[in-house]
Amino acid sequence: MAKKEPNTAAEKAAVKNKPAKAKETLNETQKRQLAAKKQREERAKKLAADAKKAEAKKQEGGKTTASSKEGKDERQSFTDAHGRVYKFKRTAPKTLNIDGVSQKTSDLIKDKEIMTELVLGNSNFVERIYN
Repeated sequence: MAKKEPNTAAEKAAVKNKPAKAKETLNETQKRQLAAKKQREERAKKLAADAKKAEAKKQEGGKTTASSKEGKDERQSFTDAHGRVYKFKRTAPKTLNIDGVSQKTSDLIKDKEIMTELVLGNSNFVERIYN
């Protein structure tokens, strides 16, 4: 059986644009990129497995951050002279540098002078609690 010759211009163009089946060789950059892609895929699989484990643990009744936010608020509070209640935000760091001295927020909440300064200074780490 003889090979069929391309008749139309489109068929002729398709024959010209056909990629040759030459042996592909990879340069160093391509090798590095393929290795990085493989690492990303492995990392993604591991993260998916970890997420699955965390979801299973959550289903078993493990304590999660979402449930702790809905529960009782365990943070210490500060009440100013006008009876307003303030607490450090959950996102606040555990230690703050006040006047060149690093102090824990649990210690700062007990110091009336420093807390008044933070409240009046509109610190981003302090929030007012409305009852």
